[in-house]
Amino acid sequence: MEDDNTSEIVNAPGGMPGDTIMRITRHNEKKKTNVYKPYLLELMYYQFHHQDKFPDQLKWNLNIPTYGRSYTRPFVKSHKIKDVIYVGIKKVFEVTLANDYKLIAAEDQQILTRKGYIKLCDIKVMDQDIAYSKFSLRLSFSKVKSITPLNERECYNVMCEDPYHNLAINRIFIHN
Repeated sequence: MEDDNTSEIVNAPGGMPGDTIMRITRHNEKKKTNVYKPYLLELMYYQFHHQDKFPDQLKWNLNIPTYGRSYTRPFVKSHKIKDVIYVGIKKVFEVTLANDYKLIAAEDQQILTRKGYIKLCDIKVMDQDIAYSKFSLRLSFSKVKSITPLNERECYNVMCEDPYHNLAINRIFIHN
């Protein structure tokens, strides 16, 4: 169900909990930077939709674009984030890769593997190669070491501009 300003699409597929830390950069065309800073997903949602909850000195200037890292075949590069939406309370799981990178996501979140995007609920331990990027401009792959069920949490989706509907969360690539 969408509300009037499309900040909520309850029961939409996928999602990450609000306490997920996403590395973003904010700049306009005149002042580009590649410095990515950590930011909580829930706070990103509030910056896009409820700035009244922030003191003036902490409010984002929404005319300055926000960027995350996306896989653009064959490279990883900055890609514009156009929105963060609330998708409801969902059961989440912690995925730990063999290289100890971790991602907490809803069971229907699609994750990039060597075989394409696969829902988290369909990924098996030591069966899939999950795509990640450490600091390079190219993808690497790692096996899943464990998948641990966690409690339900409020979840959010990050919406990127066309044509690349993916982004890195904790260096692991997910579909949005």
